[in-house]
Amino acid sequence: MPSNEFLNPNGTTTLIVTSDHAIEGMGRYGRPYKAYPVQTETGRQDMFFPSARVLDQLSGREVRRGTRMEISGRPAVTRDGKPYTRYELVSLGTGDAPAHTSPRDDGNLQMLRCVALKAAAATRGISGEPPEVIGAANAYLDWLTRP
Repeated sequence: MPSNEFLNPNGTTTLIVTSDHAIEGMGRYGRPYKAYPVQTETGRQDMFFPSARVLDQLSGREVRRGTRMEISGRPAVTRDGKPYTRYELVSLGTGDAPAHTSPRDDGNLQMLRCVALKAAAATRGISGEPPEVIGAANAYLDWLTRP
């Protein structure tokens, strides 16, 4: 997961979600993805792309602005002997940041997400990197859903 380089591969990293909505889409090879705009302990703003294991652990749980996630990394080995880092969700809790409520959260939010992603892709051009385009889409979505 090169896009999650801010995660500690041999320890725990605390992330605070900075948006009420995850960015969802379809990857290059047809696999769905979800990305959360987060802030790290050092104040760095980034996009967190959870692994399949972490995504399963997050399913059915409420993740919104101010949610504090603790992600633990540890070395692991695949069945065929290849080393990798296994990330797991250690804890999930609410933070001090109030949840943002949108007056347009009436079912049309999916359309606004599409508009935001299309605008971000258009402004970043064909050479934009996916995390950069998704970050711009998140900014556009926040702007579109402002009260």
